[in-house]
Amino acid sequence: MADSRESVLGATVVRLLDQRLDLRDRQESQHSQLDHRRKAALEIEQKVRALAGDTYEIKRILDCLQRDYIENHRDPSCRKGGLIGLASVAIGLDSEVGKFLQQLVDTVLKLFEDGDNRVRYYACEALYNIAKVARGSVLAHFNDIFDGLCRLSRDDDTEVKHGVQVLDTLMQSIVTESHSMLQVRKFVYLLADRMQHKSPFIRNMCLCWIQLLLKVPEADVVVYLHVYLKGIFTMLGDQSREIKVNADACLIELLRAVTSSERQTAFQIISETAAIVVGCCVSAESCERLTSLCWVHEFVRFQTHNHAWCSENWVNTLPELLAGTLVCIDGPEDEIKRMAVETNGELLELTHRFANEMRVEPFVDKLLSHPYTLPRRSSTRIGG
Repeated sequence: MADSRESVLGATVVRLLDQRLDLRDRQESQHSQLDHRRKAALEIEQKVRALAGDTYEIKRILDCLQRDYIENHRDPSCRKGGLIGLASVAIGLDSEVGKFLQQLVDTVLKLFEDGDNRVRYYACEALYNIAKVARGSVLAHFNDIFDGLCRLSRDDDTEVKHGVQVLDTLMQSIVTESHSMLQVRKFVYLLADRMQHKSPFIRNMCLCWIQLLLKVPEADVVVYLHVYLKGIFTMLGDQSREIKVNADACLIELLRAVTSSERQTAFQIISETAAIVVGCCVSAESCERLTSLCWVHEFVRFQTHNHAWCSENWVNTLPELLAGTLVCIDGPEDEIKRMAVETNGELLELTHRFANEMRVEPFVDKLLSHPYTLPRRSSTRIGG
């Protein structure tokens, strides 16, 4: 049999958390209720501090708040009180909060989908307070938190949106200072998936996070570029001008990050992303075609200016880049044509440089079988 609320939290806390609004004077009652809950929060915080190290008793408090308040599906006022209580437990735990983070975070995140907009806002506020205490430790649950933020970013309620922005800003700060605790590989796969969503709020959030991680060199997010690059290129065709501008800015930063990487790392990234970039050369969106050709051009220039050797990766990548270039030469836009002609010239120079090292037949076969290569014409020669 479950312990009573009074035996776990104390009669005073229960009385304060259980305050209800008086509809006859709603505004005054809201202020009164908030004051009561602040007192309850302080009582819980002090109680938890006094129980320092007593895992059993602290777990009883968490279980009570979850069972009797958070899971009260009929009364949103009760759920709000429970959220305040959970945040107070985290504050009282201070450096010991890590032991109970799983329950705290999971319980709060469930209310991100609550039907009451004020409960959703209180859930944002509670998770903010929990994360502020936990700092780097909360990154063990980062993907779940980010997923919750994505869902709430589409919320119709203005206050909830504000809560999302404040929590997102805190998470960015925590990631910046504790980047070594972030599981970057798992996160970029989640980002790539969320980029497919049509919501401009979710797309913008994804772009902001990539740009943030690019400012943290230790996170090395660029080595996973092949996972999420296609999603960013697709955003160049978004209906929202803001998304287009932000995606373009993000791509500029990413290309700079690739070409400024250590040479061997850069060649590996180019090898992994060449097919993705070339695929964008046939997009229906002219902005996407031009940007992808700029990437092809920079990939070729990087190889040209870094004393390239005829590695297997480069031989495999060259037909991809040449195929994309030829498609753009045949396009309708003058700007794209001019850049494609210039890129083709540099590719021809590289091919001549490697003439004695390359086996021509496999190269030609791969190029002619490439899905983006132009149909063969009597006047078209490979590389010129």
